Amino acid sequence: MICHFCNKLFTTTEGFSRHLSHTHNVIPKEYYDTYINVEDGKCLICGKPTTFISLSKGYRKFCSTSCATTYQNKHYTEEQLQQSHTKRLFTIRETYGNEFGKRISQGLSQRSEQSKQATKELLREKYYARYNALSDDEKQQFRATLSNRNKKWHSIKTTSEEQSRKEKANITR
Repeated sequence: MICHFCNKLFTTTEGFSRHLSHTHNVIPKEYYDTYINVEDGKCLICGKPTTFISLSKGYRKFCSTSCATTYQNKHYTEEQLQQSHTKRLFTIRETYGNEFGKRISQGLSQRSEQSKQATKELLREKYYARYNALSDDEKQQFRATLSNRNKKWHSIKTTSEEQSRKEKANITR
């Protein structure tokens, strides 16, 4: 990528993003919107704004899973949908075990107590062992990281909810 401000060439988008932020005080989303693709950022189904991913990927194509599903149902053949479903089930079974995959393939919305317990045990084996292997300092750092992510997520969510409320108020006026 070439910087439109100083004509410097970059081989990675990470390096280019860092350059934009540190050298030109421009966030990657603003740069993308201005110089790369002005038309991007709207859901292909409903036209609502979508989430920015990165300079190399741009924006998500859909604002929600329901819009993505609507698009998928309109544009894919039954065979393609079935292949996608089969691949997803295989991945789920590989990751979470047969009980979880079986429940999804049968279309069960409620999990049995046995299934809940099996998932809990699987997660405990997979993640608690790693966590317990950490030193006390590493555990404290891990908890702080999660806490900061939580705070950041809640502040983003609060800001977007507030913005949504303001937009609705402007529409009704």
